[in-house]
Amino acid sequence: MTSWGKDNELEAFKNMLERFPNGLVAVVSDSYDVWHACEKYWGNELKDLVMKRGENGGCLVVRPDSGDPPEVVVKVSDICGHRSYSIEPTLSATSDMWPLFCFCCLCNVITLLFLSPL
Repeated sequence: MTSWGKDNELEAFKNMLERFPNGLVAVVSDSYDVWHACEKYWGNELKDLVMKRGENGGCLVVRPDSGDPPEVVVKVSDICGHRSYSIEPTLSATSDMWPLFCFCCLCNVITLLFLSPL
């Protein structure tokens, strides 16, 4: 994503959604500012494309690959879940606060030690 440059991050994200319009697409979203990417891009500017993907059975995987896992996963879930897509959090053990077309995967730093606070 960084090859597009900071000023073109939105276009890079949009390119991923348009170039791979069906199925699952995972996009590294913390190259510059993951909170900005989640609120402004995924939760606003690209919201219609993300929802359209969901209507077609696909999904977006937001990949914040850095930061403190408990903080990052919870905050990204808050922004991309019920705040951006009007999904109300529940007390269920499942991932009900995420719409079925948008997930978070912080994959390269997860260990059993990091999972316990989650």
